[in-house]
Amino acid sequence: MPHFYRYRVEDNFEPQSRGRTPAAQSPAPVRREVAEGAVAHVSLLGCGADLTIPEAGAETNKRNLNYLFTQLENTIKELKDENKLLRQEVEKLKDRQHPQVLQVTGGSSDNAQIEKTLTTKIEKVEVRMEEKWKEDKETFSLVSGEIKAVSNLYKTLETNQDLFSSTTKTELAGLASKLSNLKAPLEAVPIQDSLPEEGQEQLAEQVEQLKLKVDSSISSMKSLVFAPLSVIFDAVRSEDWVGEDGWLPYTKLNINLGDGMDMDTGRFTAPVSGVYFFVLNVYGAPRDAVVLSIRANDFQEIASCSGVGKASQSVVVDLDKDDTVAVFVNDKSKLVDTDKNKFTHFLGMLLRPDTIRF
Repeated sequence: MPHFYRYRVEDNFEPQSRGRTPAAQSPAPVRREVAEGAVAHVSLLGCGADLTIPEAGAETNKRNLNYLFTQLENTIKELKDENKLLRQEVEKLKDRQHPQVLQVTGGSSDNAQIEKTLTTKIEKVEVRMEEKWKEDKETFSLVSGEIKAVSNLYKTLETNQDLFSSTTKTELAGLASKLSNLKAPLEAVPIQDSLPEEGQEQLAEQVEQLKLKVDSSISSMKSLVFAPLSVIFDAVRSEDWVGEDGWLPYTKLNINLGDGMDMDTGRFTAPVSGVYFFVLNVYGAPRDAVVLSIRANDFQEIASCSGVGKASQSVVVDLDKDDTVAVFVNDKSKLVDTDKNKFTHFLGMLLRPDTIRF
């Protein structure tokens, strides 16, 4: 920085007096007088300082300065805390958006191993789904075959009953004709050659016993023919079922021979003792599990039924009169049914009553 010299008039710088340039004299430093006043001590983020304030209103200025710096420090701390929280939230969002990238950013061998594991699991799931589909198909085929067999048996029994009824009517007509023929000769016999009164009473008693025996045989044959399949029900649903532990109710009965099924409670009460056949079929959401069971007398589980998206089960059970059978639904199950698509079916039928077991 250049120096500026102040030349005085009395200095002579004529040529004849040339010589050594005289050194310039620097002006003496001037010290500013600082007015004395009050001192306020303030601090911010651990750093302290003393500030001089005018005497006038010193206490008020001190309070204001202290309050100002205190508020400023609190604000800075709050901003730091908020900044820390925001950084944590950003890190969490990054983790949520890229969870899989962190798992496969290793070497190429790690990616190949993960791909191999996923492929194996997918193949296993496909195999299980195919096996389940085959099982369901076999079950439906078995149930369809059993229903057809029962239907054919019913038709055969009905035909036999018609034949038996016609044969019995023919025999009764022949027996009545014989009795008429027997009565006519008796009346034609002279009184002296007629049977004694005791013999006529025995003959009448024998005829009456024969009639009773024929009536009993007809009643027994009717019970043999009509007892099987005399109890049949088919209960369906037309509304969705959202998971809830409890007994599955129904909205409609397609058939209820024997009046054993109560669709409001979902319980079937056996009207007679015998061997019964039950079939259950349900349908749920494609990826939701369905877990059900067929239970007798509320506590005895006689058949379990589970699957993903759908399930079916059938069972043959021996029941006493007034035993109950119902379907219990697990709370995680969701069933899908509409007025047009009634997938849920619970049906049962009497195969053979106790009266004709042999």
